[in-house]
Amino acid sequence: MMNADGTGVTRVTKNAADDFDPAWSPSGKRIAFTSQRTGHGDIWIRNLATGALRRLTKSPADDATPDWSPDGKRIAFMSLRNGNADLFTIHPDGTHVKQVTTSPGDDVLPSWAPGGAKLAFVHVSGANQQVFTIKADGTGLTKLTHSPLLKGSLAWSPNGKKIAVTEGVEENPDLYVMNADGSNRHKLPGGSSPAQDGSPGWQRL
Repeated sequence: MMNADGTGVTRVTKNAADDFDPAWSPSGKRIAFTSQRTGHGDIWIRNLATGALRRLTKSPADDATPDWSPDGKRIAFMSLRNGNADLFTIHPDGTHVKQVTTSPGDDVLPSWAPGGAKLAFVHVSGANQQVFTIKADGTGLTKLTHSPLLKGSLAWSPNGKKIAVTEGVEENPDLYVMNADGSNRHKLPGGSSPAQDGSPGWQRL
């Protein structure tokens, strides 16, 4: 991690295995991440003040892409523990694991809505990839997109009214924005280039 101006670069983990998918807690005091230090992907948390490290998931299958709920009380993640990729939530102390999606396809890239009531995610079925939302209790599944293009990272606007998504062919994805109900989907001005565009994020003004 580092300061916003690029100074103060600090190493957060030190392990021979890969650590990736970092996600800040809302308080800024902890980072959840995926680590393969057990031989497969698990979700871990590093307390930045104390240096304490906690392993949250202990499934023999891969768990990845953690995302904190806005109140910091739950972490959503993708897991292959049922054979395909489903979304789960877990408390930061490793308790209360709850399965959220039960699709026959793969559900990946969970992203909490600012209010914490629902998650946006990408559903993959063969070559077809679509963005959905679902309530945190597993109800209210809603399809937002209908294009056949590949989908990537998702980001909610701070007021929860819009979602940014990486979308396009694999070699050249572009940035799109749509309303939270999937309407008014459009490519961002300047969001199309010969290079790859990805990992959208919003800034409060």
